[in-house]
Amino acid sequence: MSNKRIKENLVKVDAEFAEDIHIRIPVIPTVNMNENNMKDTIKFLSNLKHIKDIELLPYHRLGVRDV
Repeated sequence: MSNKRIKENLVKVDAEFAEDIHIRIPVIPTVNMNENNMKDTIKFLSNLKHIKDIELLPYHRLGVRDV
């Protein structure tokens, strides 16, 4: 699924508010845990002015229901 809306909202929040933004990113092995994705994420976030910190969250299966 695309993260386009999330990125658009981050740009809006960064432009409209002068508060610190705390980024939390779940790192999922088969989805976003690769060098290209991380580089793209850093490149995008580096253009925002109010990023205070970035926290990478380990993936866990707590909310996954096995069928």
